[in-house]
Amino acid sequence: FDVTKDRGVAMNSQTIKGLLLAHVSRHGREAAVTFVENLLVIQAPIDEATFQLAARIILPALGGKDTDDIRSNSRRIGEEEPSLRDASVKLIRSVRVAEVEVKKLKKAKQPDRNGLVKSDSSEYWQEALSDLLDLSRKVANTAGKTDL
Repeated sequence: FDVTKDRGVAMNSQTIKGLLLAHVSRHGREAAVTFVENLLVIQAPIDEATFQLAARIILPALGGKDTDDIRSNSRRIGEEEPSLRDASVKLIRSVRVAEVEVKKLKKAKQPDRNGLVKSDSSEYWQEALSDLLDLSRKVANTAGKTDL
């Protein structure tokens, strides 16, 4: 991250997706997981497309073309393995909250009850990404015990 900053490269959605793809291509899925963990530490801007790409890489069983598929597949994982249900539901909820917040921001850039105008849904997608990592870890811990 420091190298990209030093070279004047903006940390935006396109940059992050490119770096994520480079990490997985060059170093594998585990390096991509570490990369995503670091994104959360530095509070990098995360959008829906970045979240979807990370989901396909980190937990391929969630795959699909959009967040509806991710929620549906997360639900399936929780139903098939009861020990994953709580983490699955948490991910489903955080993705839904992020989607709702994006719609709110697009609808009107109005001040919230504190008088602030919110222009970024990144914090909601960061939360969803954190929940994705949590579910991924729990799936990995359950691997071999189930057919997931």
